[in-house]
Amino acid sequence: MRKIMKVALVISMAAALAAVPLACGGGDGIDSDSSDRNYVAREAITGTLASEKELDMSALDIIGRVKAGQYGLQDGLDDLVDQSMVLTSLIIDVAAPDEPPDMNLAEAQTLTEEYLRNRVHQLERALSAQSGEELEPLYMADKAELDGMRNRIVELLIMYSPDLEKTIQ
Repeated sequence: MRKIMKVALVISMAAALAAVPLACGGGDGIDSDSSDRNYVAREAITGTLASEKELDMSALDIIGRVKAGQYGLQDGLDDLVDQSMVLTSLIIDVAAPDEPPDMNLAEAQTLTEEYLRNRVHQLERALSAQSGEELEPLYMADKAELDGMRNRIVELLIMYSPDLEKTIQ
């Protein structure tokens, strides 16, 4: 879990660093504000999606181990609380850049914020589990809908830049 949190932190830091040249007035003197804003937003969204996917895979692993009795319920719930805090920081990361001028990126940014909030709610719902057997159904209740939202975000990113299809998770 600590490794995943470190990876998520590194990715969110990279997205924040991508915004530094804009904040410092960097640029090449050409009207690149639009492309800079698009770039910063794209990096924030793609970094966030990569971190979120790792968190989801980790949550499923934790739930599986709790359900199998290999991991205590309270320890599993504590790890899920940690994940909700990471997701909350990812919401801040993806919302921080100015709205990009590209309408597909702007929609992806807005949808990513909503998606991450729903993921936090998914974890909060799972935290109400009283046993390992309750944990999985509570976590999986809206999984298909969340996966659909995530897929829509990926589609929007690919519409913005088709070359992202090779790299986006």
